[in-house]
Amino acid sequence: MFRIFKKEIINFYKVKSEKIVVIHYGVSENFKPVEVKEKEKILKKYGIKNSFILAVSNLQPRKNLKRLIKAYLHLLKNKDNFQFSLVIVGRKLWLYKEIFKEVRGLDLNDKIIFTDYIPEKDLIYLYNLAEVFVYPSLYEGFGFPVLEAMACGCLVITSNLSSLPEICEKAAILVNPYDIKAIANAINEVISNNNLRKFLKNEGLKQSQKFSWEKTAKKTLKVYEEVLYK
Repeated sequence: MFRIFKKEIINFYKVKSEKIVVIHYGVSENFKPVEVKEKEKILKKYGIKNSFILAVSNLQPRKNLKRLIKAYLHLLKNKDNFQFSLVIVGRKLWLYKEIFKEVRGLDLNDKIIFTDYIPEKDLIYLYNLAEVFVYPSLYEGFGFPVLEAMACGCLVITSNLSSLPEICEKAAILVNPYDIKAIANAINEVISNNNLRKFLKNEGLKQSQKFSWEKTAKKTLKVYEEVLYK
């Protein structure tokens, strides 16, 4: 349980702080930097023809994809020679049609690629191939895609809300998810600043190593033992 939710439990339910233990989730060891030997085959499979910005998120309002799409449009209109596609990976959930309506209304059908669900192996390849990963969610209990992206060496931009700053610390660019221009400016900065790119990649790989299911299991077992043998 994350520190932000620990505070919420204390505030709303008046639980004593010492009765709550913060234990983070882990990330699968499958998510790591890999050589994509069949790069062209993978890109062709999902209709990706250019370098791309990646978002991994179920299609629903909380994930804030409509603002990401508007930020992407801002870059297309205001940045010279901006040739990146936007690839959105995720299942269709509630109110997903509003997202497609937004894309049609902005005439971006030929720029934005929706893959729906994809196998984990392909997802790992896309994390490794993407120029930048953007996750502007309005609220997250954990945010696995952010951690998966960092573990693959992908550069991360995410929200400065809920649990996401705690996952990323200094290994990502944190933005106000309600600010479309802030999202666009962060994407532009990460794409164009080589020193920042190197920093984010190195910090992301280091940060992701703090999370493992083995650590999660050991900490959980320790809590059970402490409760059992008190």
